[in-house]
Amino acid sequence: MPDPEVLDNRALGRATLARQLLLRRHAMTATEAMEHLVGLQGQLANPPYLGLWSRLSTFAITDLTELLTSRKAVRGGLMRGTLHVVTARDFLRLRPVLQPVHDRAQRGFFRRDTEGMDLGELAAFCASVLDERYSTNVELRKALAAKWPERNATSLLHSVQYLLPTVYVP
Repeated sequence: MPDPEVLDNRALGRATLARQLLLRRHAMTATEAMEHLVGLQGQLANPPYLGLWSRLSTFAITDLTELLTSRKAVRGGLMRGTLHVVTARDFLRLRPVLQPVHDRAQRGFFRRDTEGMDLGELAAFCASVLDERYSTNVELRKALAAKWPERNATSLLHSVQYLLPTVYVP
């Protein structure tokens, strides 16, 4: 068996760009591209649109908007605690696998603000609020402040985003 080829820095960089669909535009659908990339960073609303436009030969804003409004794609907390736009199918597959990372991050970032709290109760309370209707962060923070007035409601809100697989409604 021959020795495997060792890539120099330039070849490694080109391979990375090719994997990320950044060397040329591709004839793929937005869904195919998102699944190939395992999502697009979506902390802000516009970057996923720009990311797809720069990678796909035929992409229109309505392509991603339709996926989001039909819930075939979602924007939610996934990797590195930041928001990503992924297909709904990928979100359902990846979030449970990544949940232990989110749990550790919640404890690391918000331990002081949630010390002594039953995090299961916090998650269940927010799940019940979100089951009733869609809520904005402002509305959910108000509900948290009313339930736990002695706690930092913003920290509780961020904790919930780590504890529950929440997505943003377009």
